[in-house]
Amino acid sequence: MKELMEKLMGALPFFARRFVALLGEPKRTVLGLDLESDSALEEAFTFLAVSFGLSFLAQMPVIADMPVVFGKQDQATLFAIIAVLSALAFVLNVVLLAVVWKMVGASLAWKKIVAVSCYFCGFSTMLFALCFLLGTGCFKMLNPVEYKDMFSGIYSIDPENTLGFKLFLAFMLLGVVASYVWIVYVWGAYREVMQVSKGKSAVALTLFTLLSPLVFAAQVVLSENLTQYNQGPGMTRDLSGQWMLDQRPDSAASTSSVPATSTHSMLYTFTAPESPSDPIGFYELNDTRTSIDGKCVITVTKQESGTAEVHEPMIVLDPVKRTESRTDQCTGRTTGTPLELSKAEYRYKINKDATGWTLCLNDRFGDICLTPKRQ
Repeated sequence: MKELMEKLMGALPFFARRFVALLGEPKRTVLGLDLESDSALEEAFTFLAVSFGLSFLAQMPVIADMPVVFGKQDQATLFAIIAVLSALAFVLNVVLLAVVWKMVGASLAWKKIVAVSCYFCGFSTMLFALCFLLGTGCFKMLNPVEYKDMFSGIYSIDPENTLGFKLFLAFMLLGVVASYVWIVYVWGAYREVMQVSKGKSAVALTLFTLLSPLVFAAQVVLSENLTQYNQGPGMTRDLSGQWMLDQRPDSAASTSSVPATSTHSMLYTFTAPESPSDPIGFYELNDTRTSIDGKCVITVTKQESGTAEVHEPMIVLDPVKRTESRTDQCTGRTTGTPLELSKAEYRYKINKDATGWTLCLNDRFGDICLTPKRQ
C-alpha cells in the first residue's frame, strides 16, 4: 500500500496538467495527443490509475461506513477489491464502445480507443466521486442516525422520508446524468478517431446509450460475486433466530448470583444476511433486570441493535444504537439515556445434546449461555 501511495504522489503533477486541460477543452486536448506514440498507452493508463486512486482515497471514509456493501476489510484488501471492480468496469465499457462502432461500420483503432477511454473514464470517475461524496455528506450531516442505519443494513427508521436521503439520491442521480452528459460532450473525439460521418456517430451514441444499462447490470453481478467470494463463510443457520436467558428466583434457571428479590432476562435476536456467504448479519439485544425493594419494583432495560460479524469461532457485535431505560413504579418515573457505543467480541459455541441446544458466549468476564426461544 505504501509503495502504491508513493507512485500515486509521483504521478500527481502529470495528472494535474492533463486534468486541467481536459476540464477546459476535453476533445481538443485528447485529439492533440500523439495517440500512436510508444508512451501513449502508458500515459493514458497512468491518468486512469491516478483518477481511481484519488477517488478511492477521497471515498475511503465513506466506504468504511458501508459494511453491508463491502464487508469490514482492511484498507489493502478493500483497495484490491475496488481496483478489480473498476478494471472490470473499464474493460466492459471499452468492449461496448468497440461493439457499437463496429456495428456502424467503423474500422477499429484499438490503441486509440483504449487511450481516449482512459482519459474520459478517468475524468468521469472523479466527477461521479464528487457527486457521491456530496450526497453522502449531506445525508450524514442532516440525518446521521438514518445514515448509519441504512449503510449498516438496519432499517429501524425509514430513511426515504428524510431530507438527507432525498439529497443523497438527488446527487447520485446528478452523478449518473453528468456522466452521460460528459459522454455526449466528448463523443466527437471518438468520431474523429474512428473517422466516420456525424450520422454514423449519432447512431453509435444511441446504441451505446441503449446498451450501457446491460453493462452496468453485468458490473453489479460481478461485484456481488467478488465481494461474496472475498468474505468467506458467514453466519450459520443454527445461529440465526432468538436466544434467551431467564433467571428468576423460583425457576430452575436461578443461580446464587441472582438474589431472591431480582430477575434477569436477556433476548438476543440474530438475523442472517441475504447472502449465506456474507459474514455480516444483524442482531438485537433486550436485557432487562428487575429488582424489588419492599413494595417498589425498579426495572432497568438495556436495548441495542447493530451488526453481527461472524468469523468462527468468534462473533463481533458492533452496535449502532444502545440505550438504557429505568422505570421506578414507586415514583412513576421513567428515564432513558443513550449509552456509549462499543464493540463486544465473543467466542461462541452452540452445544447440541438430548436436552436441547444452548448458545454460549464467552469473553473475559465469563460465559453467558442462552437457549432457543420457543415460538
